[in-house]
This record gives sequence, structure tokens and C-alpha cells, in this order.
Amino acid sequence: MLQDPQVKKTSRNFLLGYVRGVILGTLAAVVIALIGLMVHWQPERTVKRQEATLIDAIETKKGARFRRLLSNEYKDRWGFTVDDATNAMLDLRSQFIVLGVIPENEKVVIKGRSATVTSRLTLRGNPIGGGSQVIQEINRLKDPWVFTWKKQSFLPSSWRLVSIDNPAIPDNVWGYEPGSIRSMMEGN
Repeated sequence: MLQDPQVKKTSRNFLLGYVRGVILGTLAAVVIALIGLMVHWQPERTVKRQEATLIDAIETKKGARFRRLLSNEYKDRWGFTVDDATNAMLDLRSQFIVLGVIPENEKVVIKGRSATVTSRLTLRGNPIGGGSQVIQEINRLKDPWVFTWKKQSFLPSSWRLVSIDNPAIPDNVWGYEPGSIRSMMEGN
């Protein structure tokens, strides 16, 4: 049985058109995915996500998550290290049944591998112990908090916190020592 050459040509054109469509569709999907990843991993967006994760770790009292966001080189104006900052966060959080940390007027500035996030923080929650005093003191601060982040490697998600500051807090942090509140609550 002989096949009509016109049918053969039409079938081949259909197949070539189908393959061409699949290749173009795949290329378009790859380009769209790459653009999406580029937008998702932009430094400003990544730092904002890290900052939101930091706030969430404080609100939910997740010390391990908080610690993972800190650089091994963390050092602030008060001389706190990674362990001190983590203990201070856990001390703060121990004074609340529920805590909400609301950043206001957040501003992100990226300079190379360094980022600064400034925002005023407002605390809300159900305090116990000294929590009411903490809310009063923090909410009274007029100066914004300054969070300094550094990109640790080539990975877009490698931004880590290297310091926290608020110029309105005295150098002696009102005599506070990290871990002392939980230690007192445990009777030590």
C-alpha cells in the first residue's frame, strides 16, 4: 500500500510543529522560573524575609531559630555575643504569655554584602512578671531599632544578623545581664 506524499509531508510538519511548541513552551517556563527566582532572591526581599523570621522567632520563643539567624560574629554595642543575644531574647520572651512585635516604618538599605534594617518596634501582649515594664520601656523609645545584616556566602539565603542597636538604650542596658531573668525565675 502506497502512502500519499502529501499526507506524509503534513504528518511530518505536524510533528515538527508539536516538537517546536514543546521546546518553546519549555524555554518560556524556564525563563519565567528564572525571573521568578531572581525576584524572589533579591537582597532586599531576602533581608526582609530574614527580618520577619527573626521577629517570628521572638514572638514564638524559638531560641534555636533565633540563634540560626545570628552570625557567629554577632557583637552589639552592649558587648552581647550570639549566646548573650539569644539569652536576652529568651529572657524577654519569658515575661509574656503571648507577645506580638510590630515593626513600623521599616526601611531597608543594602550596600554590597551588608544591609541595615531600621524600624520602630511596638510590643503588644499578655505580660507576666516584668513584662508590663518591658512593654512600657520599649514602646516609649522614639529612636528606631537598627538591625545590621551581612551576607555570609554566595547563597542568597546566607544573610545573618551581626548586630542590633537602639541609641536610646543606655550602654549598661539598665544593669541587665543576659540570662539573669530566667535564672531568677528558676530560683538561682
